[in-house]
Amino acid sequence: MMANANAVAQCWPRHLRETSRGQFERATTSPAFRVFRQPNAYEPWPVFILNLVAAMQFDGTGCALVLRDDKGAVTSLHRAPRGTCVPYVSPEDGSIFYTINQAQPPSAEATGGRQATFGRDQQCLRCHLSWDTLGVPGLSVLTTFPRKSEMDYANGGFVDHYRPIEERWGGWYVTGKKVPARHMGNLPLIMPRPLATPPPARASLEGVFDLDGYLAPYSDIVALMVLEHQAHFSNLVTRATWETRLGETMRIAEAADALVDYMLFVDEAKLTGPIEGSSGFAETFTAAGPKDAKGRSLRELVGLRQPEADK
Repeated sequence: MMANANAVAQCWPRHLRETSRGQFERATTSPAFRVFRQPNAYEPWPVFILNLVAAMQFDGTGCALVLRDDKGAVTSLHRAPRGTCVPYVSPEDGSIFYTINQAQPPSAEATGGRQATFGRDQQCLRCHLSWDTLGVPGLSVLTTFPRKSEMDYANGGFVDHYRPIEERWGGWYVTGKKVPARHMGNLPLIMPRPLATPPPARASLEGVFDLDGYLAPYSDIVALMVLEHQAHFSNLVTRATWETRLGETMRIAEAADALVDYMLFVDEAKLTGPIEGSSGFAETFTAAGPKDAKGRSLRELVGLRQPEADK
C-alpha cells in the first residue's frame, strides 16, 4: 500500500485549460496550479498526497479540508484527521483564526502609515485542527509540564474539565484565595529536580515580575477553569454541527450525547478542595448571566465552593 502511495506522490498534477481552438495549454497562474504546488503552508504536494492516499488505502477514506476565498477559488487543502470525512467545509464552519503581524516595516510610508497587518492565517490549523480539537477547527488550552533541561522535549497536553486538577496549568501562573494544594501552575519551566514542596498559593502576581503592560496582576484560577470548559465546549458544538450536516444518525446521536454530558459536567474531574479566585472574575461572571424567577443562573459557580465528595 505504501509503495502505491509513494508512486502517486511522485506524480505532479497539472492544470490544463482548453483554448478556443480545442487545444489544451498548461495554466501556471491559476489558484489550482498554486494549490497543486503547495497545498498549504506546512507541506508540499508530494507529502500531502502521500499521506492522503495512504489514509485512503489503510482506512478506506481520505479527506481534506478545502478552504476557499470570497470568489470561491480554492486557497489551501488540509488533510482531515483519521476518522473524519467532510467533503467540503467553508472557513465559517468552526473556529476562524486571525493573526496580527506586529513586525515593524522599513518605514511607515511604505505601508501607508500602518504598523501592523491583520488577517486570517491557515497555518493556525497545524495545531488547531487535530484529534484533540475533535477533528474540527477548534480552540485549545494546554498544560506544559516542567522540563529537566532546555534540551528536553516539551511534554503536556490539552485541558478540558475532565483532566485532573493535579495535571492542569503547567506553564501558567495561577492566583486565587483558595487554590488546590497540588497542580502544575506557578512552577518554573526548567526544573532539574522536583520541588520538595509545591509553590505557595498567590492571591496576586505583584512583586513576582514586572507587570507593566498587563491589564491586571491576576491569573485567576476560576477564570482558567471557565476558559478550559468553554474551549472544549466550543469544539463539541462545532463537531455536533458538522455531524448534523453530514446526516448520519448514529454520528449525530454520539455528538449530541457528548455535548449534553459535557454541559451537565458528567465525569468532570473531582475537586480536591474549595476553589476561590482573587480578581473578582467569579462575581462578574456570575452577575452577567440571565436569571430565572427564583434568581438562579447557569453561570453560578456553586461547584467551586466545596469538594465534590461533600456535595
